[in-house]
Amino acid sequence: MEGPSRHEGLQPIADPSAMDRARKLAQLQQAERHVAEGKKHVAKQEALVAALERDGHDAYAAKAREILAVLRDTQARHEQHRQSILDELAQS
Repeated sequence: MEGPSRHEGLQPIADPSAMDRARKLAQLQQAERHVAEGKKHVAKQEALVAALERDGHDAYAAKAREILAVLRDTQARHEQHRQSILDELAQS
């Protein structure tokens, strides 16, 4: 009588392309969150700039506009990253 096989109970190795696609989908999900959160941050900052300008707080408004520029740049990068993931998924 033979003993149990060394490989008994082991799961088959997952398809690497399926694992890669799952990783890309997880990255896409995170990128989507970043884009959504970034939109909220930009909108809040735009409202702050408008309020500061309306109330005559020119020095604070100038700083707020600088921050807004950084937020917009960051948002563009988030959107570019999301698009690159979508492009990779379309090719796989």
